[in-house]
Amino acid sequence: MANINDMFEFDAAWGMLRGIRDYVIGRQGIIEADARAWFTDIETLAHNGAFFFSINRYLFLAVK
Repeated sequence: MANINDMFEFDAAWGMLRGIRDYVIGRQGIIEADARAWFTDIETLAHNGAFFFSINRYLFLAVK
């Protein structure tokens, strides 16, 4: 199941992006201002129709 978002729609993709933004703050030297600037840049791109986000999920079942 793929989660693809190529429009400015607040859906699960935006929740994931906000989670990424919040998670990276304080990790490997990333400060809050940089994480928020990254997210603001994504919002700007989305408003201009230049946004694409995709997460692929896979489920495997093995039976012996």
